[in-house]
Formats: sequence, structure tokens, C-alpha cells
Amino acid sequence: MRKDNQIALKQMIGTRVRALRKERDWKQQTLTEMIGAKSHTTISEVENGHRMPSSATLRALADVFDVPVDYLLGKTASEDSSAPETLALKASLRSELAELRSCLERATALVEMHA
Repeated sequence: MRKDNQIALKQMIGTRVRALRKERDWKQQTLTEMIGAKSHTTISEVENGHRMPSSATLRALADVFDVPVDYLLGKTASEDSSAPETLALKASLRSELAELRSCLERATALVEMHA
């Protein structure tokens, strides 16, 4: 891949990751924990176009945001990856994810309070 194409791809991924994260009102640290990354700087570097995420990180981001990897890569303009048979499952997973996010935020607040 040519260097200018690689830069454009990193910027595309970063722009989309940041927009998806902000749509959900998540902090970089929250997203870091959700995808199992080692440091929030990973998300910062991806969002700023300074780092190309690994294939595992890209897949984890797509899964967490419920979008196709192709959307993050800029190969499709649509975030919608839903097939009719998966809509109920996705709704259930979104609900569970929201509950887990709430638990994580409460746990983080407790840790910070006792630190």
C-alpha cells in the first residue's frame, strides 16, 4: 500500500472510530476496556490517524460498535450491517452492553472514590 493511501486509511478509520465513540458518549478509556486494549493511548492514536489498528483491534472495534469492518475501513458508507434474522439478537446485545457499561461506570466511580 502506498504511503499516502495508508495515511488516508488511518485517517478514515480514526474519524469513524471517534464519531462512533462520541455518538455513544463513551470516553476513550471506556472503549479501551471494552475492546481489551492495553492502553487508552491506542484509541487516541487510532482516532488521530497516527496508528493503524491491528486486525484484532479492528474486529473488536467493529463488534463493539456493531458495524461492519468495511465501514471502519471506508469501503462502505453505511453503518448498517443488520440482516433481518439478527435484529432481535442485536437489540438484546445492545441492551446487555448498556447494562455492562453502566456497571463499569459505577465500578470505576467506586474505585476512584476509594483510591
